[in-house]
Amino acid sequence: MKEQIVTNVNTAPEKENDKEILNEIFLAKYTQGQNRKNSLLQFGLQNPKQLLANCTPTSREEAITKFAVQLLRDARQEKMPLAGMKKKTDDALKILFAFYKEKRGNVSPETLILIAEAYYLASVAILPKGITIPEKKKEALSKGIEFINRAIRAIDLLKNSSPATVSTEEASSQARSNSSTGAEHLTPSPPAKTNSSSRAEINSSSRAESREEAFRIKSLLSIEKNRIDRHNCDDDTLKNILKEAVANGCCKYNEKKEDVLIAVRLCELGENVAVETHCHASPIKLNDIKANYLQRTKLYYFLNKDNDNTLKYMNKCINLLKYRYLSHRLWDETVGFIERLMLDKSSLWKNFALGAYEACRKQESKTGILRLRWYWSRRGDLYDMAFLAAKKNGDKMRMAEISDSLKSRTSLRLSALQKIKGEDNRIKEFYDNIEKNYTNSYVKGSTDEAELSEEIGKKPPEKIDYTNVPKGWVVIHFYLNQLEGMGYAILYDKEADTWQYKDFPYKELFNAFITWQTNYSLYKEGAARYLVELCRTIGSAMPFLFENDFIPPEKDVLFIPHDFLHRLPLHGAIKEETNEVFLQKCACCYLPAWSFAEGSRAEQENADQSCAGQSLDEQSNAEHIPSAQYKLRRSMEESAVHKHVLLKNFEEHDQRYFKDVVTMDWDLKRIAASHEDLKKVNSPELLTILCHGEADMVNPFRSKLKLVNGGITHLEILKYVNGVKDTQIILGACETDLVPPLSDVMDEHTSVATAFLIKKARGILGTMWEVDPIVVEGMIEEFLNKEKIPFLRNFIHTWQKEKFKIWAKKTGNTTIFYDTIPFRTFADITTKVD
Repeated sequence: MKEQIVTNVNTAPEKENDKEILNEIFLAKYTQGQNRKNSLLQFGLQNPKQLLANCTPTSREEAITKFAVQLLRDARQEKMPLAGMKKKTDDALKILFAFYKEKRGNVSPETLILIAEAYYLASVAILPKGITIPEKKKEALSKGIEFINRAIRAIDLLKNSSPATVSTEEASSQARSNSSTGAEHLTPSPPAKTNSSSRAEINSSSRAESREEAFRIKSLLSIEKNRIDRHNCDDDTLKNILKEAVANGCCKYNEKKEDVLIAVRLCELGENVAVETHCHASPIKLNDIKANYLQRTKLYYFLNKDNDNTLKYMNKCINLLKYRYLSHRLWDETVGFIERLMLDKSSLWKNFALGAYEACRKQESKTGILRLRWYWSRRGDLYDMAFLAAKKNGDKMRMAEISDSLKSRTSLRLSALQKIKGEDNRIKEFYDNIEKNYTNSYVKGSTDEAELSEEIGKKPPEKIDYTNVPKGWVVIHFYLNQLEGMGYAILYDKEADTWQYKDFPYKELFNAFITWQTNYSLYKEGAARYLVELCRTIGSAMPFLFENDFIPPEKDVLFIPHDFLHRLPLHGAIKEETNEVFLQKCACCYLPAWSFAEGSRAEQENADQSCAGQSLDEQSNAEHIPSAQYKLRRSMEESAVHKHVLLKNFEEHDQRYFKDVVTMDWDLKRIAASHEDLKKVNSPELLTILCHGEADMVNPFRSKLKLVNGGITHLEILKYVNGVKDTQIILGACETDLVPPLSDVMDEHTSVATAFLIKKARGILGTMWEVDPIVVEGMIEEFLNKEKIPFLRNFIHTWQKEKFKIWAKKTGNTTIFYDTIPFRTFADITTKVD
């Protein structure tokens, strides 16, 4: 049996069974895997190392390279999943590199080429994580380029020397010695002596083929390196590498898809490549070449200036994108081409941008509940272009739609998710699902999709009506377009049935925000003057806030911010000329996304239909009763359901706070309230929570209310608190609406306040930074002393207006401003109350 295997090694076996045995031998020998060695027992083999030692060096190298070639060929199969591609490539690399080390680098140029190819495929199999390119991907490309350059030098040495004097091993050793940076810095062994009859000699024909393949692999490595690291790569260098590849025979466009990629990249770099005639046989046409839809699109665009065929194949490409996960390289290449069309001022880019945006939205629906940065964040440039396309088309509602589709994406990093996975089995299952599926495609939907949706993040309705705005309100959708460095405020007025937008530069506004944040971190209330300066900058950057033809003064305003605007007190914008604060003109509240309001309105309409058989008195929606649905439920539930609930918890040294509030008339109050008390709340009309609060800037799911026994986090509110539907909530705690720092790639608004909003609270009063307990106490007392409990959004508007009257008289007192502005409300807008 052993003699037969040795013979098979030397004669390149053709039988499937022999190949299977050899596969096991190579994997056992060159991967040092104990399981691999054990698997050889079924063939009666126990010592693969000794077995292969009996083979001649040349036959061993030939057998190894044949095996590696097959592994890499399998890895290149179009339908091979990334996990399988990675496995095949890793096996090939282990085998080739182990042999390379065993021979101390003295291997044939063909083996060096295979190692470089394996590194290229290994890089392709490593997907980007959002906008971050893994270092392993860059490292694989760098090593591949080192090995392919060494292979080319070795081939050139053989070409310029007589076969009798230079062996392939010697050429490889010399090429490695001439390299300025060897991959392993191994010391070469003395070159093996050979003669002209040696099987290692390379004739001129095979040398040319090897050189051609070497330049083909070098081109692929260089194109990939340039694609992922454009800022550190030189286009002229890449162009020269690709032109040299074409000159060395990489122009078989009807045979080699790699050559088509080289030609396409040259076209993008401004070279006019004769794709239709550069063929070793008869002339070919574009329809004959081995190109995918996107490559055909580019060739028709760059070479033939044929808009009809460009449009035809680009539409095919966009349709294909609907079925390609968002980490697929086709997305990067397509979006990059659309950006090129836009820069070229082609008439085609707008339709392509909007079409790719729709395909992206389709793919997003498959990425599961947590829209992790891995799966979406590289598509920000596509959204920017789609937004600009809608703007060019004059489609303001589409601008709002694209803007809103970015909003309130849960973008928890995998590292943060990993830390909380042990807290809940379903979270752990979801995390494990992410790890399992990432290399293949995307996070697939869980069987617990609906339940996890409630616990982890709000999933937008499938269809959203952006004109479903109630009487008395205008909605402003904000969008920051990084492609052009401009911000947009897109306003819809239902009664006038008009869409408007205003643009504004946001760089100066961003700088003012950073200045305020830096000083707030250092000095807290001592940074009040920087807050005032920020609000003045808001007013000067967005003068349209004070223009009556943009925002009628009798209308209430719903702000839906974007990016760092979530951190700005837009309601505190100051008009420099008059010192007027925006909230003195209009009442306003906030939402993370329009889908929150749209969902609330849909539920409200259903509730109204369910109350259709009641009397008019029963259906009336009094100011102090959140909804007809709530009133109906209140009449049916047990009297144990409390209308006004107070949950309070302060450390012993802070017990002086809120003494007067505690003595007021509450249906239920807990002085040392715990998270269990919050879990037991049963939809009161008003819930007031007084305690310390703390935002978590790294993992917003851990932002918390500091109740007894460790408090309760954002995530725990989503998981356990179910009794706040239709409730108005006062969060008398610090930082309850302080959202995480800026995100370059995602728009997110994850805070304690938004957790209650997701749980369908009617209105939430939150705080954007640390607040003075004395100010909170006075505000709550005034609120509770009303004859009827008012809507929070109306009360806080009136309360802040009164405070700013005092501030206007004492303009030097920035403390008043600091104490007044941090309060803002999140609320549905189903009803306007005068």
